[in-house]
Amino acid sequence: NKPYLEMMSLEGVQQSNFSYIGKVLSQCSGLETLRIRNCNLGDARLTSFLPCMLGCPLKKVTLSGCKLTRKSAYNMCKIIAYHGCRRDTLQWEHSLRTGYGK
Repeated sequence: NKPYLEMMSLEGVQQSNFSYIGKVLSQCSGLETLRIRNCNLGDARLTSFLPCMLGCPLKKVTLSGCKLTRKSAYNMCKIIAYHGCRRDTLQWEHSLRTGYGK
């Protein structure tokens, strides 16, 4: 049993609730899957979520129907690159401990 939230799925969340969601995300150190669907997130609110999304060990993110435009591409690339580097580092550290390749 893992004592933390691994997956969060939100659909149709109203604008006034995004500040609370950001606070919850910042405390979810084990969150691996985040699904936000059909919410009025938009580009500006995605920017405010960025620190929270970088603090979780996310493996899968779904942001469908969230009114994002090309303006969000840079922030999404930032999230993807950060988590890719994080997983590479964890894999490298694991290989040092286990003598990977021997």
